[in-house]
Amino acid sequence: MAGQPIGFIGVGRTEAPMAGRLLDAGHAFCVFGANTETTKLLAARGATLVKSPAEVASTAETILLRLPAPAFPYSACIPPATTATSIDT
Repeated sequence: MAGQPIGFIGVGRTEAPMAGRLLDAGHAFCVFGANTETTKLLAARGATLVKSPAEVASTAETILLRLPAPAFPYSACIPPATTATSIDT
């Protein structure tokens, strides 16, 4: 399928079937997640494994995010150097 890949940050056992359906539909896909068993299975089906959420963001046009606690999405999306508490005024 044409276009930039879909990215998935936080793919685990629960999200793997959804990612698999997108791969089956012909979408290019890149994944980042702590569950290496799941990400390796998706890579075997054609997904590209990336090393960080930032790499997902620079690769994918659309990003799916599924993380276990509210603090995780914030830290996954905004590097510490860009938070308001670390900017000198």
